[in-house]
Amino acid sequence: MLNLIQIDNNDHVSVIGLSNTANIHEEAKKTGATIYEGDIPNSPYLIFKNGYVIEDNTALLEGSKQQCLTSLASLILRHHNLVTGNANQHQITNWPEKSRRAERIVSGKSSTSDISIVSIETAKRNRGETIKELTEKQLQKANDYAIKMALIDGIQADAKQQINAVTDISELKPLMSKIETLLEQELHKLSVQQPQLPASVTNTLISQTSQKLRNLFRI
Repeated sequence: MLNLIQIDNNDHVSVIGLSNTANIHEEAKKTGATIYEGDIPNSPYLIFKNGYVIEDNTALLEGSKQQCLTSLASLILRHHNLVTGNANQHQITNWPEKSRRAERIVSGKSSTSDISIVSIETAKRNRGETIKELTEKQLQKANDYAIKMALIDGIQADAKQQINAVTDISELKPLMSKIETLLEQELHKLSVQQPQLPASVTNTLISQTSQKLRNLFRI
């Protein structure tokens, strides 16, 4: 394949690929490009310097950081889905109120409506549970969920900071591997032993996290 290069005022390069049968001189005139006889790196981050086409290392580093941030977002979303059990947006939206209702029942401050709603779920689950047993399970699940999501959000915030601070492109790949391993290890620890949070803190975390997930689903 024949290559022409176009150079803008900032010495940034774009490459025009031609078939081997093309008249390269005519194509150069048509496009205003330059005939270049040297090897051209296979990279979207090219500049023309001292008569050579080379990679712009600064642009390459920044582009690689953006790719890492995109990969991080996908990693976080995958773990969000694992924590929520791939729940749909309607289930997620209902969780904060479900948790508050369970807290009211367990604390003896429930309304007739609270009892009626949980009675329906208890009956349809068909597991021989009492209302109190079900609401206690719901509070424990809410607690587990809130803690795991708080952990994921904290690791994500720190990971973004670390990625943006990188000055050597060779550090990005091991950093991403380290972040993924840390996330999996910390979530595994929580699955083995869950700390308890006060119900008020749990409900706040659930509400905040549910809003984030609704934003992801755009609902």
